[in-house]
Amino acid sequence: MEKSLNWSGAYVTPSHGRRLIHAAGVWRVPEPKPRPADAEYACSAWVGLDGYRRWVAGLPQIGTVQSVTVTGGQAGPPVTQSWWQWWVRGQELLPVILKNVPVRPGDEVICILRAMTPDLVRFHIKNRSSPGVFATIQVLAPKYQPEPNGPFVTARVLGTTAEWIMERPTVPGSARLYPLPDYGTVEFADCVVRSRHPPAAARRQLLRGAGLIRMYEMLPNPSRVAVISVPKKLDQRTAEVRCQQR
Repeated sequence: MEKSLNWSGAYVTPSHGRRLIHAAGVWRVPEPKPRPADAEYACSAWVGLDGYRRWVAGLPQIGTVQSVTVTGGQAGPPVTQSWWQWWVRGQELLPVILKNVPVRPGDEVICILRAMTPDLVRFHIKNRSSPGVFATIQVLAPKYQPEPNGPFVTARVLGTTAEWIMERPTVPGSARLYPLPDYGTVEFADCVVRSRHPPAAARRQLLRGAGLIRMYEMLPNPSRVAVISVPKKLDQRTAEVRCQQR
């Protein structure tokens, strides 16, 4: 099992070297429960394409974010939102909140993204607990400068991986991670990816051979490593993975 400071979940790579172009997942929005210390706690659940390999610049992703703030020992109400983002390594491209797709703790959401071309991704999200609440967004790949004063390049979808992740997000404008709330357990179901080439029977890929990532945190006094979120494949035939708070 692999480890990360901010990811916990599962990822797959293409079978037979094919490029992945479609990823989907279903989960229930967790309720973010506060910790004792004053802070803003946040976690996000999402499905995405690319981003796992360090040499891949972009990561289109769509999901839900859950947060709660503790001030003076008192916790405010939980905040849950849906969002999409075309993240680019080293760039400050913030998530886009989908105000027309409200979500609440316990709601079941389905998120799908499909690379129509390497430069164009179509995002879909539906709140299954609220009939008629859904959105489809079509997004062009962002352009960025890998080097200062260098040429602009496009963060195209390469289809190297697909992921189902519980994340500890980064505070905007900094390299600091939000502290993780107590989110309990999140089960990603119907974790299916598809690749670009026929035959159709070979394009659908489940979680067989998926890699698992556990999340850890560096703690002081005494200096130590603590595992704070652990994934587990529940059933490869039904394509489910569970992320469990530690």
